[in-house]
Amino acid sequence: MLYADRLSDHFTVAELCRDSDWPALDADQSAQLHLRRQVVTTLEPLRVLCGYPLTVVSGYRSPAHNASVGGASQSQHMLGRAADITPSDVNWQALRAHFLCHPGFEEFTEKMQADQERIRKLDLMVEHHLSRELQAVGGVGLYLESGWVHVDIRSRGPTGHVARWLGKDFGAEQ
Repeated sequence: MLYADRLSDHFTVAELCRDSDWPALDADQSAQLHLRRQVVTTLEPLRVLCGYPLTVVSGYRSPAHNASVGGASQSQHMLGRAADITPSDVNWQALRAHFLCHPGFEEFTEKMQADQERIRKLDLMVEHHLSRELQAVGGVGLYLESGWVHVDIRSRGPTGHVARWLGKDFGAEQ
């Protein structure tokens, strides 16, 4: 796998891995296999089902990067099994800044409300398609305040249960 490789019609390695994380991913064959599987079984089908572009907020993370953003200690991101996604026209950075009380983002605008609604609809779409088209999905987290949906391909477990949670920011992953 090369950093510039296209993994599907709509996703590249560079979209799923920051350049600073590339050396760690390049050395981890297992994470590369998981990343390819995630794109083929989850992200690309979801993009096609949605009918609109998705932005990857966070994909593969090296352990150092994961620690620096306060990611969960056993994060699926470090294994190449997870992506935080949002519709491409949603300003997730503004939502996140607002809810983290960053200066200049006190006002909750109509656009931000519309963005939250699009994220909620993306989450509902993932939920609706879990048992059929997206059978590889093992974990889904909704981060309305931060502006994304976490989707991962962890094992579902013996009962077929999908891990679900609500989060505010990085690190809420279960």
